[in-house]
Amino acid sequence: MPSPLPPVRPSEPISASKQNELVRRVNALSHVSAGGPLVAAHGAAGTRTALRDLRRIAVWQLTGPMERPKTDGITDDVPSAPADAVWYFDVDGYSPENRYEASPDYTRSGRVYHVAGFPGDQRDEIAALQQDVPGCLGTPLFGTGDWVYAEFNPQSARWEIMSPPEIIWRFELKTPLVRNGDRDVPSTAVAYPVVFDPDEGKYVKTDVELPAADFLDVCEGQPGDRGYAKRLADSHLDAGWEVIVMAPEDSSSSSGETPGSGSGETESSSGESAGLTTTLDVVVCEPYRIGDYLYFPQKRLSFLDGLLVGTLNLDDTQVYVCCPDSSSGEESGSGEESSSGEESSSGEESSSGAANCTNCIAGTAPASIEITLSGIGTAGCADCSFYNDTFTLTQDPANPCEYRYDFPSSSCGDGSFLLVTMAWDGVYCQLWIQGSGGGTWHVHGAWRVLIGQSPYDCSASRELALYVNDSTECEFQPGGVDATCTLTVP
Repeated sequence: MPSPLPPVRPSEPISASKQNELVRRVNALSHVSAGGPLVAAHGAAGTRTALRDLRRIAVWQLTGPMERPKTDGITDDVPSAPADAVWYFDVDGYSPENRYEASPDYTRSGRVYHVAGFPGDQRDEIAALQQDVPGCLGTPLFGTGDWVYAEFNPQSARWEIMSPPEIIWRFELKTPLVRNGDRDVPSTAVAYPVVFDPDEGKYVKTDVELPAADFLDVCEGQPGDRGYAKRLADSHLDAGWEVIVMAPEDSSSSSGETPGSGSGETESSSGESAGLTTTLDVVVCEPYRIGDYLYFPQKRLSFLDGLLVGTLNLDDTQVYVCCPDSSSGEESGSGEESSSGEESSSGEESSSGAANCTNCIAGTAPASIEITLSGIGTAGCADCSFYNDTFTLTQDPANPCEYRYDFPSSSCGDGSFLLVTMAWDGVYCQLWIQGSGGGTWHVHGAWRVLIGQSPYDCSASRELALYVNDSTECEFQPGGVDATCTLTVP
């Protein structure tokens, strides 16, 4: 601080330099310095001091899904989720002990709110939906286990997630989407957002309406067709959410079409022919031979008005190419009887009496298989040890590529079952558990072995590797060691 100003004697003349020195000292004495949480401002109105605006930002891990709970009987207007704070620990400065983690000694639990969780053009409609109504969360950007940044808002006394909403949504058309022929004007339609309902285990159409627009003017669709659309800030209000991809309602591989069938040529909605609309089954690479059969790899190509809009992998077509049986003198070609008097087509029964699976080399599909599980630990259920055993699964006559074993009632709920599928790319084993609290069955543990392509030898024993571990009821990686699954054919 400057020294005190000396007094001026009466009638003493003051030079300009001395006057400037006096002014400098006065200004220095009147300037307030602030420290710590205080800030200072100087201006014509004087000097002001104020507290700093201290921001509180933390990392949180969501411990549950987004939801809109009720407070005093009123559904919250923004989604939120339970969460634990995540801390950074600097133990001793050596890796790997510097880490982010939730610690029981430090972690506090709470809720974090995604205030910006709904897109602006959909916010009012979604916020008006009541709790548990499909679509009341929009399409959440975050789910259980995700880490998020959240800032404490002193005005709302809440921790609020610092992220924008999800901007890619599923949709189902409400009105037709028809090309307009003008590349500068988007073709538009009205759609419903589609969300996934984890309780039902399926996709559900909501009652909220969403405008959809096709920037490329190449898509056409009818009510019921589904796709993905993205919200772009410059067009979503005037045109709509822009279509990324779309498929017709009957595009599922289970639509019932037989290989080689086509839908034929159709006309566009304007009544004029706009190109071929059909499906074509084509051989996509060189045929290969296994045993007495020749296999032709195929794909199904879908065309809309001459434009390729989708492809689908098909089961390889097989043709019997072996020579006549010299012992019987009878031909055994495709569609004719062999020396045993039975047809040798791809749909015949194997030597074990089982129906043939199209993904198996002819004659190798067993009537039953044995699955041995081991290393499964207990979690939510009172006792999961009874799953560690060998079980005999029988072939499903209606679905010859599937084998099933149903467990008796237990602490893990009624109707748990094992399902093995001889799929086109390999063998899959799934353990379905209802759970001790009842409810919907879903896959808690699953194993697989990838083979690459069908058909393959389904009579071979195989070791399957764990790829799904839902530890809510049973633990499939106790101590970090995977539970095992072995398939054998008796």
